[in-house]
Amino acid sequence: MVGLVVIAAVGAFLAVVLLSDRRQEASEPAGVQSFENVSRKHTYDPVTYEQSPPVGGDHNPIWQNAGFYEEPVQNEKAVHNIEHGAVWITYEPDLPQDQKDELRQIVEGQDYLGC
Repeated sequence: MVGLVVIAAVGAFLAVVLLSDRRQEASEPAGVQSFENVSRKHTYDPVTYEQSPPVGGDHNPIWQNAGFYEEPVQNEKAVHNIEHGAVWITYEPDLPQDQKDELRQIVEGQDYLGC
């Protein structure tokens, strides 16, 4: 009887581990990239970023207010928001208006979302 309980416990443990691994694999979308060791230095100078949109690096000491913007915002200010955990959504200028309206609805009223 004890052997059966041990086998059941081991089986349950393996099932949890295997399902957990599958969930982690399935939850990461294709094309995800990670960037490490990006600078967090403040500067008032313009910054040339390696990625577009930028993922981090030197940035303006002043935040960009969260909200929806029809015109491009200063990358250096958006990067400051990202440093503090905000989500910054970027879009191409020629995005159809209905899709811009949908993004606006997602972003408006959120403290840590910008677009």
